[in-house]
Amino acid sequence: MEKLIALGYLPLRIKGVPEGSAVTLGNVLVTVTNTEPGFFWLVGSLNHIVESMVHLHGCHIFPEDASTLRKICSPVVRQLGPCCLPDS
Repeated sequence: MEKLIALGYLPLRIKGVPEGSAVTLGNVLVTVTNTEPGFFWLVGSLNHIVESMVHLHGCHIFPEDASTLRKICSPVVRQLGPCCLPDS
């Protein structure tokens, strides 16, 4: 840990799909790659922290729910008129 602190940054490359993207089940949303050989353990540690947060907060469920609700509700909202349509 002292070497990591001395390095002054997290030696990671993090790539993810753009926010709001519709992604089918089974696709990778985020990849994390180590950029310094001496810190090979960092990817696993970060993965554990993120998985714990998702498990606690259920973050992976909300986008699917919102997308499904929008598909169901949009036809009804269109029938009600433009005053009820969202800006997006």
